[in-house]
Amino acid sequence: MGTRHPLGEAIRMARHRRHWTQQQLAMAIPVDSVHLSRWETGARTVPLAAVARIALLLNAPGLLQTACDLCPIGQAQCHEEVG
Repeated sequence: MGTRHPLGEAIRMARHRRHWTQQQLAMAIPVDSVHLSRWETGARTVPLAAVARIALLLNAPGLLQTACDLCPIGQAQCHEEVG
């Protein structure tokens, strides 16, 4: 298994802490479970709006900070986009 992306790993860990399956979280977002799987493995970039939604659903505000820390456009602009 390869190295996971830090944001994807944080999403996976937050999901596990809440005892949610990928299918449950995907339905709640809503996105296809394949998208969620790809986000968690780092195969696809997680849109900021999805990070915010996941953070709310899983009561995991730290996900937003993780996303901002990794954001190539800088934290200030990242915070602006998330609102």
